Amino acid sequence: MRRILLIFFLMATALAQNVPYQNARATFLDANGLPLANGCVFFYVAGTNNPQNTYTTAAGGTANTNPVILDSTGSAQIWLYSALYKIVAWSYGGTNCSSGVQQWSVDDVPGNYSINGTFVGSNISGATIQSSTINSTPIGAQNPSTGVFTTLTATTIIGNAQTATSLQGGALGSIPYQSAASTTAMLSGNRAAMDDVLVSHGTGWAAQAPGFTNAPAISGANITSLPTSSSAYPAICPSGQFSQGLSSGSNNCASPSSTSGQLHVVAIAASGTFTIPAGISYSTQFEIFIVGGGGSGGGGSSGVSGSGGGAGAMAHVLDSGWTAGDTITVTIGAGGIGTAGGTGTNGGSSSISSGTQTISTVTAGGGSAGVGGNSPNANYGGLGGTPTGGDAMSTNGGDGATGTSASTSAGASGGASYFGGGGRGFYGGSTGNGSNGEAWGSGGGGGSSNTGAAGGNGAQGLVEIRWIQ
Repeated sequence: MRRILLIFFLMATALAQNVPYQNARATFLDANGLPLANGCVFFYVAGTNNPQNTYTTAAGGTANTNPVILDSTGSAQIWLYSALYKIVAWSYGGTNCSSGVQQWSVDDVPGNYSINGTFVGSNISGATIQSSTINSTPIGAQNPSTGVFTTLTATTIIGNAQTATSLQGGALGSIPYQSAASTTAMLSGNRAAMDDVLVSHGTGWAAQAPGFTNAPAISGANITSLPTSSSAYPAICPSGQFSQGLSSGSNNCASPSSTSGQLHVVAIAASGTFTIPAGISYSTQFEIFIVGGGGSGGGGSSGVSGSGGGAGAMAHVLDSGWTAGDTITVTIGAGGIGTAGGTGTNGGSSSISSGTQTISTVTAGGGSAGVGGNSPNANYGGLGGTPTGGDAMSTNGGDGATGTSASTSAGASGGASYFGGGGRGFYGGSTGNGSNGEAWGSGGGGGSSNTGAAGGNGAQGLVEIRWIQ
């Protein structure tokens, strides 16, 4: 009888108010089963691309935006109207996910089938409930204290039975059934215990009366004690990990090994801040290349050519656990400036460090300037910069070439950086300046061996950030 009361309780609730999609705060998943963070969900009239409203509350007075913009957990509060919907989900990207990717589409999704006390979309026909009160007990009580629901009139009995005008015989805690085929006589079913489950044994005739079977208990311990590694059960994995299936004897939980989507690359050539983009998750991995500024080439003097400047170092790091909307601080090292007839300046260091997002500081040192030709006993090429705080992929910048002592000797080349070669030393004439560094962070070339030749400028540094989303 408790099951019958539950059915009427649900019917009464449907008559009173709107109902939410799945639950009051719906969470959507992308095509890979991960939360659709900051994605968009479009709601259309079923079978069309005509937009159809959803609502922010059960009262239905205020419509959601269409599409509904999900939060960072892939969730939103959505209440559906009494209609059929087509629902389409898109990943984050651009205004209203205009540059996102469609994740899935489902048509003919039922909304709330009751509004203003009238059932919509399906018919209850051939039967009349003769009383608006069930058992004279508030809905939700485990057992009615007084009275029983005993009468149901119908025009047709579904199945093998024939037309009847009255079905009676209900009793507290029991379900009536026909005493025989093609008859209207009813018998009382078995009384239901507190935890019993109704089991159908056939058509419901006297020889095959429905009965009750005791339901097995399901406790919290039964659920939380499932093993994390088993050939019988999938693993219950911590946040940020997924189950690898039913592989016996191995740990079934693992972090995502790959992320589907597009590669995003941001090159930062000026000091400032980098804002962590919307739509990333805690597990999104960022790859950062940091290159320091290149040193200038040395200037030439009578009889001695200038040396090439050293290139800036490359510091490499992988990091995750970032929060969308937070910032990191970016510093870009300047290239060294060449000087006529002498040693120029060193390149500046580039780095990333904490802003509102806390990270470890990683630095790529700038390259040293090439020695000028006016120091004939120490005209060595500038040394490349060194990295600090990066991983094993980090490298020193290339050293500049050394100038030579000859009345018409050419300038030496600048050191190469991670991004490419340095500036060429001057050659082919009596007097000339070295070339500027070519690639980000490369060293400048040395000037010729004639008095007054200047070294080329080193190239500035760069920070490049990559991630998949």
